[in-house]
Amino acid sequence: IQYSTPCYSLGTAVLIHSNYSKDQGLLESSVRALTAALRELATDTCASGHCNFFTMPSMFAYELLKPLVSSETLATLNNYAKSINASKIYRNLSGNWGIVALTGEFMRYQNGFLDNLDWVEEQLAYQLTRFTDFGQYQDPHNPMPYDHFPRKYLEVMIQRGYNGKYKDQIVTLIDRGAWTSLFIQSPLGELPTGGRSSQHQWNEAVQTVTFELYAKKLLDSGDVYSARAFKRAARLSLESVRRWRSSEGYLYIVKNRFPPT
Repeated sequence: IQYSTPCYSLGTAVLIHSNYSKDQGLLESSVRALTAALRELATDTCASGHCNFFTMPSMFAYELLKPLVSSETLATLNNYAKSINASKIYRNLSGNWGIVALTGEFMRYQNGFLDNLDWVEEQLAYQLTRFTDFGQYQDPHNPMPYDHFPRKYLEVMIQRGYNGKYKDQIVTLIDRGAWTSLFIQSPLGELPTGGRSSQHQWNEAVQTVTFELYAKKLLDSGDVYSARAFKRAARLSLESVRRWRSSEGYLYIVKNRFPPT
């Protein structure tokens, strides 16, 4: 379903990398999923036309699994990753899908699969025009979740050392966006509702990521009181998600408790 294959590979790779699991079968499954995801990227056969969303989790998984695979498997992974054609496989670049794709391409560059960042910079030049003065991203029809969602990807680029010509502008915008998100978070930790994908649990999960990143950033800069505010916001976001766990342990996809079957 959509980009579950690369996300499965990343999730299992994290379990293996952290020594949470030493299951050889899980490692083999994770590598097979990564191989399939990169092959689909290279051949433009991603599920539901969602190649934009495959690249970043695939690159994260690649970085974790690279030391654990055979030279033959690594050669296969490298060949697929080098064969990706950004101009061919990525779609709907005018909205948040464009930021998702360019972040994945930035990670491909960092892993040696691209010679330059020309395509990434070209996409950034357009995407940065979609931000408001308050650092909020304007996806078509302005759904609230897709303000926060694409900012997470730009935060990943900055965290990983992007130092291109748009660095200062990105940092300014996502800093403003983080503060805006802090001020509009509900007392129960929720992202304000409105528009496509509202009331999904991932809304607050994404908030948690942003608030944690900014808590650390502000603490590192010596602004302890602001860091505490962001840390509190991260905890509120996480608690908001936890409220929607079922008695069986799974998470309801949206904020209702209708049985999944």
